[in-house]
Amino acid sequence: MPVVRPRPDYPMEARRNHLQGVMLLELLIRPDGAVTDVRVLKSSGHKILDRSAVRGFRRWRFVPDGTPRARAIVGYSLHCRELLGHGP
Repeated sequence: MPVVRPRPDYPMEARRNHLQGVMLLELLIRPDGAVTDVRVLKSSGHKILDRSAVRGFRRWRFVPDGTPRARAIVGYSLHCRELLGHGP
């Protein structure tokens, strides 16, 4: 279970171009709960959004459970209207 889960940044270039997308990511988690690696399993279709999501999810932290190497699959969607305060 994540205890620290900052939202990935929405890069200015992506914002200017109104880029959005849905992606599927795999997080590899150390026993102390830190994320050690993030893999894009399904791209948003925009490299700039994928890179931002990978950077953001590397900052996540999970409840330490002592598992030698855990993984989590995370779905993430980024829609510019929501981020700009226009609702879904």
